Amino acid sequence: MAVVQIESCINSSVSFRVINWSYTTTPGLVFNVVGDTIMPDGCYTIGSSSITTVTMDGTATLVSDCDDHLCTGYCQNNYCISIPIESYSGYNGTYTLNGSYGGDYYWTGGTTPGYMFFNGTNWCLSNSLGGTCDFFGQNPTSYSCPDLDTTVMYEGTCSITPIPTDPCSDLDFDVLLECDIPTPTPTPGPDMCFTTYSELVFPVPWDCTVSPIGYVNGKPYYYVYISDCVTDCNTIVLWNNITNRWENLDITTSTLISHNDNPAYYPESSLTYPWVNDYIGSIPCRIQSSTLGVCVTPTPTPTPDICSGFTATISTTTSGTTPTPTPTPTPTPSYCPVTPSADTVTFVVDSGSFVCSSVKDLLDCDTGEHYYITEPITYSGSVVSTGTTFLALLYGSASNQIQCVTYLGTTTASSNRNLIQVLDVYSGCSVCVTPTPTPTPTPAPQCYCYTITSNSGCTVTWTGCSGNSESIVLTGDTSFGICAQENTVSFSCITGTTTIVSGGTCTGDTECALPIPPSYPMGTQFIFTSCTNNTMIIQNAYPPINVIVGDILKTTGDCYNYIGNYVGYTPPSGFISVTQDTFTATTATTYTTCLECLTPEPTPTPKYKEWRASGEFSLSCPICELTNFGVAANFFTSFNVNTIQTGVYAYEDSSLTTPLSVTYIKVPINQSGNAIPQIFEVDGNGKLTFKCTPNGNC
Repeated sequence: MAVVQIESCINSSVSFRVINWSYTTTPGLVFNVVGDTIMPDGCYTIGSSSITTVTMDGTATLVSDCDDHLCTGYCQNNYCISIPIESYSGYNGTYTLNGSYGGDYYWTGGTTPGYMFFNGTNWCLSNSLGGTCDFFGQNPTSYSCPDLDTTVMYEGTCSITPIPTDPCSDLDFDVLLECDIPTPTPTPGPDMCFTTYSELVFPVPWDCTVSPIGYVNGKPYYYVYISDCVTDCNTIVLWNNITNRWENLDITTSTLISHNDNPAYYPESSLTYPWVNDYIGSIPCRIQSSTLGVCVTPTPTPTPDICSGFTATISTTTSGTTPTPTPTPTPTPSYCPVTPSADTVTFVVDSGSFVCSSVKDLLDCDTGEHYYITEPITYSGSVVSTGTTFLALLYGSASNQIQCVTYLGTTTASSNRNLIQVLDVYSGCSVCVTPTPTPTPTPAPQCYCYTITSNSGCTVTWTGCSGNSESIVLTGDTSFGICAQENTVSFSCITGTTTIVSGGTCTGDTECALPIPPSYPMGTQFIFTSCTNNTMIIQNAYPPINVIVGDILKTTGDCYNYIGNYVGYTPPSGFISVTQDTFTATTATTYTTCLECLTPEPTPTPKYKEWRASGEFSLSCPICELTNFGVAANFFTSFNVNTIQTGVYAYEDSSLTTPLSVTYIKVPINQSGNAIPQIFEVDGNGKLTFKCTPNGNC
C-alpha cells in the first residue's frame, strides 16, 4: 500500500490524500475512481497536493488521460443558475466545483452565496452546505450530477444577457390618426440622469431623466435614449452580479459598450463616476456620465407631428420558422414580419424581432384558459413533470385563485400568472376538483364573566360584550362582576392591588353581577360559633358577601353559625376561641339551621346497571349456541331491572341512549337471575326476546 495525492480532472482544487493506494504511483497517471464512500466518482490525476486524507474503499482503473471516454461522462466544472424570481436573485450566477460533500461534488456561486450539493435524496440548492433546500432536483434521482430544472440551471458559465421588458404581452396595435405618442408608465425606482452623446450624428451631449423599466439581478435597469429622450438607442444599463459593476450593453448582441466601477453600488449612491468605454467601434449612443435623480437641465418634451386625412391597413403574419434552441435560458427571438397589401399605405411598426420569454404553459381543466408562469413547478421537493395535473394556487392581476391545471410544457409567451404553490397532484382533470370558496363568517366575540376584587387607588378597564370600551375608578375595597370580551380586562393601581378571576361565558353584565358588598369600619372582626361544640372562630377577613347574621356555613367536619361583626370584640367565658380566616370565599353555600347543615347529603340513586354477557351477530343451529361462542359484550339496563328477560331493553352505554348493536347475547347464570344461561335476540331498539337455551334446540 502507498500514500498518494490525487487531483480531480474537473477541478485540481478538489484533491485527496489516499493512504491505502494499491495502484501505480507514477505522477501524471490518470485513474477513473468509482464506488468510493468519500471521493466522488470521476477521473483523478496523481499529483503533489491534497486537502483531505481518506482511506479508499472504491476501485480505480488506469485510463489514458483526463480526456479519456471514461472521464467524459462526469459533471461539469461550471453550471449557471438563473432564477427568474426577485426574492431568489441572490442565487443567480456561475457555480464552480468547490469540493466534495457526502461522497459527491458540490458547487458554489451567486451572491447569497449559494451551495449546490446532493443531500442523499436529490440535488439541492441552498444558502449553506447541507442546509435547507430552496430548489430541488428530481426525487428520487438517478443522476450523479446536478439535475435542477432547466428553467433555473444549465451547464457552463452564465452569459451576461439583460432581461428586457417582454413586448409580446397582450400584443395589440392601435392606429391613431393624430399620431399621439403614449407616455410610458415608469416602473417604481430611482430616476437617473444620463448624459449621452453620439459619435455618428450629433457630437454635443444631451441629458435625459430615465426611470427604471424593471429589475434584474436585484437592481433596477434602464434604457438609454437618443436626444429626444423617447426613442431608445437599443442599449441598456444593468447591474452585473458576476463582475459586480454597472454595464451598458447592446440589447441585440449583448456586446459590452461601457461600464461604471462605482464602489458604492450606484445608483443607490448619489456619487457620480465616469463611464469607461469597452467597445472601440462607432455606435449611435455612448454614456458620458450619470447621476442619481432628475437632470438639472429639463428633459426635452417632443412635440408630435399631427397627421390627418390618412387611413391605413395594418396586417401581420407570423413566421413558421421554429426558433433554434441556444445553450442559455435566453430564447431565440421569434419573428413577426409585416406584410404590405397592394394599393395601401403601409406603416412598418417594427421590422425587427420581438423577444419573447420562455414560460411554462398550464391549461385550466375547467375553462380551457392558458396560464403562463416562470416559477419552478415542484411538489413535496420533486419537480413536476410535463403532462401532470395538479391543484395550483395562482396569483393573478389582483388576487389569489385555486385552479385544477395540466402542465403542458414550455412555450414562448408572456407570464400572466404567478405560481404560489402546488397544493396536490392528480392523475387527470376528471379527478381534480376545484374547491368552492366558502365565505368566512365573522366570529362573534367570546365573552366571559370576570370577578374583580380590588383595593382603593385602582382603575379597571375592559371591552364589554357589545364592543364598548368601559372603565371604573375604585375608591374603596370592593368586589364586583362584569361581562367582558376575552383578554380585554386590565387594571392599573397607584396604591392598591387588584385580582381578576375569570368565570363562565356570558352575554351581558347582569349574568355576572355580584351582590354589593357591605362597608365595615376599620378593625371589624367577624364571629362564628360551632353547631356541635363551644368552639368560636374570630375572623379578620371579610366573610362571603352573601352571608347574613344567623346563616349557617359548612367547613370541614363541622358547621358554624354567623353571629355578626364587632369592633374590639371580647369572647364571653365558656368559649374556646381561635383567630383565623376560615370563611373567605366571595360567596358561600348557606343553611338555615344547624341540623340542615349537619345532615349528610343523600347518596344519589344509580341510574343504570351493568351486565356481563357474550355477544354475536349469528347463531349456530340446531344446537343453540353463539357462532364461535361469541365475544365479550357487556351491556347496560335501567337500574330497576333485576332479571334479564323478554321485554328488557339493553344498551351499549351507561347513559342508556345507544341500543345494543349485536344480534344475539348469551347471559350467564349469575347475571340473568335465572337457573340456567339464556340466549336472547336483540332488535334494532335494543329490546330482548328469549331465543333458546345453550345446547338446546333453536
